[in-house]
Amino acid sequence: MLYFQLLRLPTLSLAIIAVVLGNCLAYLSSGRINYFIFILTLLTALILQILSNVVNDYGDAMKNADLYRNKNAPKRITISADKATKNKIKNFIYFLIVAAFFSGSLLLFFAADNLSLSHIIFFIIIGILAILAACFYTVGIAYAYRGFGEVSVFIFFGIVAVLGSFFLQTGFISLAVIFPAMAMGFFACSVLNFNNIRDIDGDRIAGKNTLSVKLGFDLAKYAQVIFILAGFLSLAVYSFIMKKYLNLYYFSALLFVIHYIFLSRKIFNQASFLYLLFSILTVNFLFLYSL
Repeated sequence: MLYFQLLRLPTLSLAIIAVVLGNCLAYLSSGRINYFIFILTLLTALILQILSNVVNDYGDAMKNADLYRNKNAPKRITISADKATKNKIKNFIYFLIVAAFFSGSLLLFFAADNLSLSHIIFFIIIGILAILAACFYTVGIAYAYRGFGEVSVFIFFGIVAVLGSFFLQTGFISLAVIFPAMAMGFFACSVLNFNNIRDIDGDRIAGKNTLSVKLGFDLAKYAQVIFILAGFLSLAVYSFIMKKYLNLYYFSALLFVIHYIFLSRKIFNQASFLYLLFSILTVNFLFLYSL
């Protein structure tokens, strides 16, 4: 039960959508897909996402940041964990690091036909950086406490996840694919920023200087709009490049999203709205790339 709670299942949609998106784009580009590579890519991404989640909870617990979280935020098991439980969590982190190395190594082994030696070395470096980014999110240098969480999310849940998935299937990168990767990164940033806006008061007290804390509530709302606008704009550019003009329909969803962002502070106390927002974006992604 402890480990299941640490997974934070709703958040795993970030990794799933990024990998699915990259593989869908690869199929559209090459007309084929290796399902074994897809499964291993998805498994590796999920392990890294879970590692990030567990380290995030563990680091916040060690810094007592959980004590000041918004009362409507999802409850974390680490907030009341005793020393024995925290040791189990630490061992689980070590297990996930080993699992990420093993899964990533298997992925590169089975994708080797599409990769040169330099590509393999490059992916090994990217994999190590991804593990380090997950491990030091709220522990060690704790860059999330310095306002750099969105930078990491944009890089690893957007650029790396989508372009990496695409390259492992095709062995090349298309310029047009960079824009959906950027869109995924911006939308992932919007999810993180949404959470941080909800917890802005508690994070300020705990000394967790997220981007939202640095900007303040009002400017953080504008940042949220910028993230979403940038995501939609990136997809619009892709639609024009690929001459998929029909896909521009879903800019209408943008009005819906922005409307809720500016309703009131109370909307950020609704944890369920975060997942509603991301569900809307998910449906749009899947519809967009099925055309």
